[in-house]
Amino acid sequence: MGAVRGVDAVDAVDAVDAVDAVDAVDAVDSYREWRSRLPGAVLWTRTDPRVVSGTKHRILPDGCIDLLLLDGRLQVAGPDSTAALVAAIGGRRYTAIRFPAGLGSQVLGVNAAEIRDGRPFLDQLWHARQVIDWEQRLAAADDKAATLEDLVLNRSGSITIDRGPAAIAALLAGGAEINAVATALGWSQRRLHRRSLGAFGYPPSVLRRILRFQRALTAARSGPRPAQVAADCGYTDQAHLARDVKALAGVPMSRLL
Repeated sequence: MGAVRGVDAVDAVDAVDAVDAVDAVDAVDSYREWRSRLPGAVLWTRTDPRVVSGTKHRILPDGCIDLLLLDGRLQVAGPDSTAALVAAIGGRRYTAIRFPAGLGSQVLGVNAAEIRDGRPFLDQLWHARQVIDWEQRLAAADDKAATLEDLVLNRSGSITIDRGPAAIAALLAGGAEINAVATALGWSQRRLHRRSLGAFGYPPSVLRRILRFQRALTAARSGPRPAQVAADCGYTDQAHLARDVKALAGVPMSRLL
């Protein structure tokens, strides 16, 4: 649920999901996010509004995986291939960490392709005993975001992080062609495809498209005309941009700004 900016590896995978209230009734929620001590990651919290009749949050694809504390349970938001609409529940509070693209699969020890477009609970992926321990620590914590961050940092410190996925994301976010990415990394295209599926949940062509979409969304929010956004972000023309946004977000760009 949320990442992608320029060519720098951290910036390229560090954006926040856009949340679009659909058919909202008094739908003012309290979303807050800030940088984590885990490089490239973002901590975020949100409390759904009390009056939520018909409200849904539009979660845009970004190549990232989130780990959420929701109603006392830990849940994983897998990488979305298109926008997901998540129903709001009055007063529900979310506490979460969004991993930079390609890191969540490593820290959680999952194949990203197996949770693509999914929302499994963590005890479906890990041994129940470890999940219960984490959930009990979080239940007892006054600062749940800080505690979640500490748990994730401790786990990430116990594994060897593969820097390959960050390099893939940075190159694709910068607009590199698939064959150029494979060449830069010294891999065959087949190996790049396999590694991309495991780390991000998508083949490199889909990841490139999603990162370009996020880059275009960021650019559009700063004010340029759509035609300029399309040209700057590598689309053939404005119509190409419009089609891609509608396909990935489910709504026109104007609904996301």
